[in-house]
Amino acid sequence: MNLRTDHTFQIGWQHLQTGKPCQDFALSGTIADDLVYAIVSDGCSSGGMTDIGARLMVLATKRAILEHLPVPETKAWSDTIDKICATRDLYLASYQAELGLAPVDLLATCLFAIGTPQFVIGHVTGDGVVIAIHEYDSLVEEFSWNKNTPYYPAYRLSDQDEAFKQVHRETVEPFLDRCTWMHMRGMGGAYEGTLETHTAEEGLAGKKFAFAHSEGNVHPGRLIAVALMTDGVEQIGGVDTMAAAEAFTAWKSTEGQFAVRRMNRFLSEAKKIGKGPQDDIAQAVIHLGLRSPNP
Repeated sequence: MNLRTDHTFQIGWQHLQTGKPCQDFALSGTIADDLVYAIVSDGCSSGGMTDIGARLMVLATKRAILEHLPVPETKAWSDTIDKICATRDLYLASYQAELGLAPVDLLATCLFAIGTPQFVIGHVTGDGVVIAIHEYDSLVEEFSWNKNTPYYPAYRLSDQDEAFKQVHRETVEPFLDRCTWMHMRGMGGAYEGTLETHTAEEGLAGKKFAFAHSEGNVHPGRLIAVALMTDGVEQIGGVDTMAAAEAFTAWKSTEGQFAVRRMNRFLSEAKKIGKGPQDDIAQAVIHLGLRSPNP
């Protein structure tokens, strides 16, 4: 089997200073020789016991993924993603009832991916970053909400969807999906990419994604890996998002805890030029086992 996964998470200095726990969580693993998964969740800092909520979100998502496999290779994969999200929410609601948790304890985002040797598919609810590493280039996709007020699946469980939309009623298209190719192009050395804006109503459904190999020797080439990250990657003192995304995915080897080693080393270097990560960071990686692009 060539498919490999790893995951890691680190507390940010803001939570260290205030004595709060790390509110991000990540998990990845192997389902079968040709099937793996990766999940990350970011608990809301102003919520309740969202360190617990983030972990329950991840566990509910893993359970839902296992329930709705195998993943079809046709366009029906989109329906599978919808079923996973709906089942995840049902499990999350049952955990809330069984543990006697308040809705604010479950305010956490959810990014998940399912990988095969041919493709990686997944979904984002809330905010975060998805990085698709290909043979010739890498795509950094950032999902964000106006005023850093993302949508959480827990809102749906407590019938707060309408209230959430009212918060964004005066904002035109508050949900942003920014895609940026990592390698600069042209004589001016500028990044290329796209920006999609969405209404709050559209943002409630989240955003699906799919990455696969390019046919032939065509940009961006074969798919090497997909990394899911919480928005802490965008809040590292002295390091911009593109540089951080590149550093977090510069794995020298994919043996053992390759994501853990890379994150630890990079954050150690980042602390030398600043305070390091302001917010908690979680990362989960699916690596297809192909040759990584040159640094």
